[in-house]
Amino acid sequence: MLRILLLVTLSVALAVEEDEFFFFGHEYKRTELGNAVDKASMRLLKDLYDSSEEKNVITSPLGVLTLLSLYSTGTTGKIKEEIVNFLGLPDYKKMTESYKSLTEKFTDMNPEFLTMANKVCVVSRYELTDEFAAVATRDYHSEVQTLNFTNPSEAAKIINEWADQKTRGNIKNPVDEDTFPPDTAAALFNIIFFQGHWHVPFDKTHTVDKKFQLSATESVQKPTMHLLQSLFYHEDKELGARVSTYIR
Repeated sequence: MLRILLLVTLSVALAVEEDEFFFFGHEYKRTELGNAVDKASMRLLKDLYDSSEEKNVITSPLGVLTLLSLYSTGTTGKIKEEIVNFLGLPDYKKMTESYKSLTEKFTDMNPEFLTMANKVCVVSRYELTDEFAAVATRDYHSEVQTLNFTNPSEAAKIINEWADQKTRGNIKNPVDEDTFPPDTAAALFNIIFFQGHWHVPFDKTHTVDKKFQLSATESVQKPTMHLLQSLFYHEDKELGARVSTYIR
């Protein structure tokens, strides 16, 4: 059985449940794509939570969703239909146009603050169609490379060097030789590297070690930032949480 792997080295996303919301002089409006990303993200989180023995689970799956959209351009029939349904947009055309546009916006941003990169790797005994390779490079700004997955150590080295270069050394060794089963036919990778600034910055001198609860019975001491300041926030009653903005 041949395997196709969707791998995300780092991704970030923030979702708030209002049609319009306002933070620090900026007004934001919900979009069809934003709503679809939220719903698909929750489905993925639920599946991960249900299948994981460790219930302390957090996801930031925008990269996975982008890779699914890219992957769908090389599929037909039921597989394509299932991807469209999972990603939650009205049809295939709308789905691909939305993720292409999002990829374009991300890749046009200042790489000092946000970098998005995609990579498609296929084993040497197979060849991508010209159409799929063109869509990957043109519409999703993806690199396309032949990789020898029968040498998993070398394959991991190549991907880790790519991740290190794209994130300017901030992501080290996201994969290893155990990542790639010997029957891997192709692997898709995404990086979303975000480095911003708090609108109201923290004072480093106020950072102290505080207890961080891993579970009901386990905890660790971790450096914790402190700030005394009036801030805008969103209160989500269903989630039981208060969400503060993060704006450069």
